[in-house]
Amino acid sequence: MKLDPVVAQIIVVESFDNFTTADVRTAYLALKNDVSLEPTSVRRKVYAELLKSS
Repeated sequence: MKLDPVVAQIIVVESFDNFTTADVRTAYLALKNDVSLEPTSVRRKVYAELLKSS
């Protein structure tokens, strides 16, 4: 399965170990820099993406 490119970019960073879904969501929102993104929706999306990678 293919991960969202932004999520993949976040979780492969060497210094990004032992992260939570909230950590990835925060990084995702910062990288996307889109005020229309809803944090709750992004958290759900990130969680689904992380499940794909496990």
